[in-house]
Amino acid sequence: YGQYQKPYLENHEPIYFNCSNTDANAILAITQQGQIGIDIEPIRPIEDRNEMLDQFASANERGWVGRSLKRFLVLWTGKEALIKCQGTGFL
Repeated sequence: YGQYQKPYLENHEPIYFNCSNTDANAILAITQQGQIGIDIEPIRPIEDRNEMLDQFASANERGWVGRSLKRFLVLWTGKEALIKCQGTGFL
């Protein structure tokens, strides 16, 4: 495990991987091209999404999301995938 607990393979040709799962689905990505991060979320009501946006989104991002659940999930999964790729977690 790396500094932020991201798993990796030691003593092997470079293989980078990441996975994500929900209650009913899972996804695994494997590459030799460099670090990778992925995330999936089910489309479901999220009651506290405005409070969540205040925690992780810029003002421009909050404006783009507006009241759209789909846009919220696009932003959330994109940011989650990015921090998983970087291996830092939420700092």
